[in-house]
Amino acid sequence: MTERERIVSVLKRIKPDRIPWATRLDIWHKSALRTGRLPDAYQNVDVMRIYEDLGIGRQAYCSVTKVKLNGVEINVEFNGKTIHRESSPEFPRFPKAAYLVPRERPGQTVVSFKTPAGSASVVFKTTEILLRGGAEPYLAKHFLEDETDRPAVEWILDHADVVPNFDEFKAREDELGDRGLVIGYMDRLPFQALLLDYFGEEKCYFEIYDNPDRFQILLDRVAALYDENLTVAVDSPAFMLESGDNFDGQMTNPNLFKQFCIPRMQEISDRVHSKGKVIGSHMDGDMRILLSLVPETGYDVVESFSQEPLSSLTFKEAWECWGDKILMWGAQGFLRKGLHNVVPRLRNQG
Repeated sequence: MTERERIVSVLKRIKPDRIPWATRLDIWHKSALRTGRLPDAYQNVDVMRIYEDLGIGRQAYCSVTKVKLNGVEINVEFNGKTIHRESSPEFPRFPKAAYLVPRERPGQTVVSFKTPAGSASVVFKTTEILLRGGAEPYLAKHFLEDETDRPAVEWILDHADVVPNFDEFKAREDELGDRGLVIGYMDRLPFQALLLDYFGEEKCYFEIYDNPDRFQILLDRVAALYDENLTVAVDSPAFMLESGDNFDGQMTNPNLFKQFCIPRMQEISDRVHSKGKVIGSHMDGDMRILLSLVPETGYDVVESFSQEPLSSLTFKEAWECWGDKILMWGAQGFLRKGLHNVVPRLRNQG
C-alpha cells in the first residue's frame, strides 16, 4: 500500500498492511533552516526530500475554501510602513490574518480593515525567538478587542462570501501524490473563533456573562458564515476535513463545550459523514477535563493530540476513554515509546 492508502484505510477503520506514519516536519524545517541546524544534504532542497529519505508520509494542509471580504479594503503595515493593500481580499482562514505577516525579521504588523461602517484592525508581533522556532506570529490585538471595531466587524460578516479553493487543493494533492494526505483545512468553529480570534479569552468570558444577548447575535453571524463555508467544503475534493479549533479544556471548559460546541459539532459531523468524508478537529491543548465529552461530538479524529508531558492527559486515559470512537493523530511523545504518529484503534480487525 502507498502511504496515502494506509492513512485513508485507518480513517475508514480498515486495517492497513502496516501502521502509517504521517507527520509534519514544516515547523522543524523552518526552525532548523533559520538556526543553521539543517544538515548540509538538505540545504536548498524541497522538504519532501527529507520525507522520502526517512521513508515516512507527509501530513499536509490546504484550505478548501476562502472567505471573500466584499467591499473591504485591507492595509498591511509592518514596523510603521505600508507593505500591502488589497480590495475585497480572499482569506484562506477568516479572520486569521497571520499569513500577511512578514517572516524575514522581527517586528509589528498591523492589518487594518476599512468598510463603509468603519474600520477594524488586528495586530501581530514577531520576535526573534518566534522566527528562529518557525512559530506563528503572536496576536497582540484581537479583531474585536476594542468596541470601536464592532460596526466594521459586523459589516464584514454580513457582506462576506465563501468561494471554493479547490484548484489550489488539487494542486497540493498532485504535488504530494501518494506520499501522504492533504487535509482540507477549515475555519475554527464559531465559538472558538470568538474566543481566540475575535475577543480573546478574557473579554470573551465577560461578554458571554455580561452581554449574553449581544454575544449570541455575534455568534449567530459568525455561525452563518461558517455554515456557508461548510456547505462549500463538504463538496470539496478533500477526503478529510479539519477545523483549526485549538481546543484546550482550561479555556473552553466543559460547560462552554456542552453549550456552544457539541450541538454544532454534531451537525457538522452529520453533514460531513453524509458525503462519505471524515471530520477532525485540531485539539492540541490540555483535553483532560473534556475527555469524556469528545465522543459526543461525532467527530472522527483528534488531530495534534497532545499527551503528557505537553498536557496533563496521559495516552492511557485517552485510549481507554475513546476506544474505537476517536482516532488520535499527531500524538507528540509517542516516538519515544516506539509508537507511530497515526494511532488507529483496530480491535475488531485484529
